Amino acid sequence: MRLTLVNLNLAPGELNGCRRLQAAFDALGATTEIVDFRQPLPAADGLVLGPQGTPFSRYDADFLPWLRNLAETAPVP
Repeated sequence: MRLTLVNLNLAPGELNGCRRLQAAFDALGATTEIVDFRQPLPAADGLVLGPQGTPFSRYDADFLPWLRNLAETAPVP
């Protein structure tokens, strides 16, 4: 199974939580790719939203519509 793990952190280099999730999924036999939420999402069998330590109020105005659209259109196994 190929998973895309979306890094929701405002600082793209903050990957600690995503890397922990990636290791756990990979240990279960998945192939997991971490992608920053501002990048196009690759095709995958499933999508996982990574942890973030920033309150949603700190994101710009485009983030919540992006998240809503993602929830309505993303492939979920």
